[in-house]
Amino acid sequence: MSRVLLATMLATILMLAAACDRPVKPGLNGTSDATGDVGPDTSTGPDGVDEVPDADTTTSADADDDATGDSASVDSADGDGLAPDTKGLPEGDDDNDGVKNAKEKELGTDPDNPDSDGDGFWDGWEVNVGTDPKDKNSHPEYALPPGKPLLLQLKRIVLPTTLGAIIPAGQLDRVPPIFLFVDGLTDGQNDNVNLDGGIGTIVSNGPDDVAGTEDDLFGLRSTSFNQQTGNLLISLTGTVQNFELGTAPNEISVDLSSVSTLTKGIVLTVSNATITGTFNSDFSVLSNGILKGELTLDTIKDILSKITISIPLTPAQILALLDPDKNGIVEAEFEIVGRTADVVGVVVVEDEKLPEKREPGVCCPDGLSIGDPIDSALVVQDQGIQDDEEELAPQFVDALLTDPEVDLVATMRVKDGQKHYYVYAMRNKDGVPTRMEIEYIRERKDGKQSFTILNTVGDNPLALFGDPQSIPVVVRMGTIDEELSLGSNPFNTTYPDEGYLTPDDPRLSFVESEQMSYPFAYERLAAVFDDPRAPDMIVVPRAYVQSFSTHGSLDSPQSRSPLIVVGKGIKSATSYLPQTGDGFEIKNLPDGTPSLFLNTTVRQVDVAPTIGAALKLQKIVGVNEHGFLSDQNYLAWQDGHPLLELFLQNPELANDPPKYAVIIINDGLTNNELVHQVLNKEYDVPG
Repeated sequence: MSRVLLATMLATILMLAAACDRPVKPGLNGTSDATGDVGPDTSTGPDGVDEVPDADTTTSADADDDATGDSASVDSADGDGLAPDTKGLPEGDDDNDGVKNAKEKELGTDPDNPDSDGDGFWDGWEVNVGTDPKDKNSHPEYALPPGKPLLLQLKRIVLPTTLGAIIPAGQLDRVPPIFLFVDGLTDGQNDNVNLDGGIGTIVSNGPDDVAGTEDDLFGLRSTSFNQQTGNLLISLTGTVQNFELGTAPNEISVDLSSVSTLTKGIVLTVSNATITGTFNSDFSVLSNGILKGELTLDTIKDILSKITISIPLTPAQILALLDPDKNGIVEAEFEIVGRTADVVGVVVVEDEKLPEKREPGVCCPDGLSIGDPIDSALVVQDQGIQDDEEELAPQFVDALLTDPEVDLVATMRVKDGQKHYYVYAMRNKDGVPTRMEIEYIRERKDGKQSFTILNTVGDNPLALFGDPQSIPVVVRMGTIDEELSLGSNPFNTTYPDEGYLTPDDPRLSFVESEQMSYPFAYERLAAVFDDPRAPDMIVVPRAYVQSFSTHGSLDSPQSRSPLIVVGKGIKSATSYLPQTGDGFEIKNLPDGTPSLFLNTTVRQVDVAPTIGAALKLQKIVGVNEHGFLSDQNYLAWQDGHPLLELFLQNPELANDPPKYAVIIINDGLTNNELVHQVLNKEYDVPG
């Protein structure tokens, strides 16, 4: 299960969020909202699953691994979640709408349809409030509860500790806001209060057009109402004494069927749910907020048995993650913050299927058309060096270049409407520390982007010595022998547990900056400064830096890795015969299995478009890898291109494309060493 999905599921368990956003239509406030992300992410650890401990399954009583437990497997053969002794019987509730089958027969409603008249309100709700469940013109009216609206947002997972450790606080920003309407506040000294509410959604960014500020407008989502009764899903009582909020623990059952396609059919029972915090003097802010609640393992098992998406963890692994103490109770605790906000009404969430294909999108930014460069639409705010920073910027560069762990410093300035990029380095030339720098620009014309060096001081820090004007950069270290010959081990590093026993082992060597090449450095640096959130300067560490990671650096070892592509429609040693000049060759793996190799330039940004082509996704309008508006994109901003040479035929012509793609990422060896070990018998590397 993805980290975001785990976080959101726990939040949902506490009635704080849906597993994903859904399309909405105009509600009582007459406004509408956009569609959110509905898919789980694919972030996994090196073993192909999220980085969670394996479960101790030695005492498992779930032989079929269905997450329900053998003694609890009482579902009927039709898999509808109902016990077999109530299906179709008068005392049963086949459609789970809160109205027994016998009552449905008496009323003349459909016992297999929770919303018999299709007006968006379940039969149970209509029966509860006295409207006609068979007349779509007779239905309940949404109404906000009384009280001061308090917007709550999750800030940190405290419990379960295993989950809090692997989910960054920033991931919780994806969880929708929660609204509690606090009724009964007077002076905050000894107030008895009721807190009713549910899930919120933003409907307007306000006059400043910036989300997350105090002038935003919100709606209460219709899924905040229990479809069986019409009651709000969150209902707590409490006190405010000396501005300290505390609520009595309460148990609430929540039907999440209409919250998300991922949670259809899931009913949650939360025990001992409480909220505490401190109000300020005018009740506009709630600080030191804590939300707590408990779930039984039976509840979690029921959830896991009904989730309809593929999860790369067994139920036992998920339970071990959520209940490491194995006491049968999952304690959840979140740090929360609250503030008052404007809620203008109820926003109705439609229960509709997601579109099978994405909308192509509307082109284009004002004044631009397909085929135009995107530069005029790019925003320059604070990225790079601004006029008021010119005095201090050179001093910062000078100071950074004195640090022996710094390889490169890069920045950007705008001159006459054109972005100019600067790269600085201090390198040893003939044993003497020598300053080097370049100034270059990016140009886009005839559908391509190119780079031109305007000024050079000393040698070009992005090129090999003796090749100061190299664009594109000449790449070195194409073989393991060349890489090892250029290396050194300045800190006498060893890794004895991994078999690297002595400092003179050439595999432990680092390549000094003076011997490096920097593939795609020009375009990668320029791309960073296209984003208005980019920094003033970029600092690139040397390969052997000890204070922080060098993953993703600009140098050759960090810019290269083998890409292994296998699957439907992909060329292989058994399906394709290499042609003269096409770059393919067949090599035997250590066990004698032939494998098709292609020695070519592939970037990480080419992977996603290649998957898009393989799956035959619908193309959309976006910015292509050269910075031009194109209707041939798979991504809205696509820095790479599909590797069509890997396919037996153009994937756009495939009648039966693959249904999904699996990505496995390995880490730990350089490109050259990994390829070397795969092709040599003395290493135990799976082929």
